[in-house]
Amino acid sequence: MLKEALDTAGLAAGTAGAALDTIGLIASRIEKWNSVRRETSSVIRLLYLEVCKDLDLLAVLIDARDREVGWSDPRIRFFISNFETGVMEMVLMGNEKEDVYRKLSSKGRIKNLADMVGARERSMQKYENVLQALRFVYVKMDILRKLALAGDENDLLKRVKVIERLRNIEARLALAKRILGGLEENKALS
Repeated sequence: MLKEALDTAGLAAGTAGAALDTIGLIASRIEKWNSVRRETSSVIRLLYLEVCKDLDLLAVLIDARDREVGWSDPRIRFFISNFETGVMEMVLMGNEKEDVYRKLSSKGRIKNLADMVGARERSMQKYENVLQALRFVYVKMDILRKLALAGDENDLLKRVKVIERLRNIEARLALAKRILGGLEENKALS
C-alpha cells in the first residue's frame, strides 16, 4: 500500500514537472512572438518559411501514385505532429492595426486562381487574400490534430478522407507560398 502511494506521488511529481516545463516553453514562445511581431519583414519571412516547410513535409506524405493513406499510417502521425502553424496563428490573431495583417490583406491579394493547385474544382473556395487561405490551413490542421489524438477508434476519423483533406491543405499552402514568395520581403528567398 505504501509502495503504491509512493509510486502515485512520484507520478504526480513527474506530471507537475512536465506541466511546468510546458508552461515555461509557452511563456518563452509568447515572449519570442511579441518581440518578433514588431518586425513586419521578419514575420512575413517566417510565415513564408513555415509555409515552405509544411509544403515539403506534405510532399513527403503524399506520394505520386495517390496511394491511399490511412489514419493508422505512421506517416500521418509524423505529419500531424510536425506540421507547424505557430506563425500562421500569430499572423491570424493580428488585427487591422498591425502592419503584417494590413500588408497581407492588401498586398497579399489573390489575382489569378487559374494556376493554383485544385483551382479547377468547383468546390474550391475563392479567396480575396492570403489570410483566408492561411485560415483554412490553420483550422483544418487543428481539427486533424484533435481527431488524430482521439485515436484510431474515433468514428469521425473513418469518415474523413485522408488524401482528399491533405490535397485541400496542399492547394491552400501552394497558393500562400506563391503569394508570400512574391512579396518584397521574400524576393531573396523565393
